Amino acid sequence: MVNEQIKTEFILIDDETPSGTAFIIVNEEGENGIVVALGANANLLPTDIEKIEELSTTEIILMQLEIPMETICFVARIPKKNGLKLVLNPAPVQLLDDELLHCLFLITPNETETKDGST
Repeated sequence: MVNEQIKTEFILIDDETPSGTAFIIVNEEGENGIVVALGANANLLPTDIEKIEELSTTEIILMQLEIPMETICFVARIPKKNGLKLVLNPAPVQLLDDELLHCLFLITPNETETKDGST
């Protein structure tokens, strides 16, 4: 990781819950679906994020919806307050409130996330 200049000091370990996983399944028509088991991702809280001061100066933050919405909204306010960019992959699909949407620089939905739920 050092050779690639990837920062790892903020990786958190949950000794009681396994890592989250996702599995891609493909139906007979060739369309895929993703099954997500959130695992330890579901335990990430805003208090865990508060410790990471570098978030207020990082150029771009990329998130997806595999952590609690409370934590997503907390993180979303950081780039908004500091004039930085937040990119959100809205998967797995969930309703997003206007406050969160106004914090985004870019949203990257797949076909599934663009549907309005009426079909």
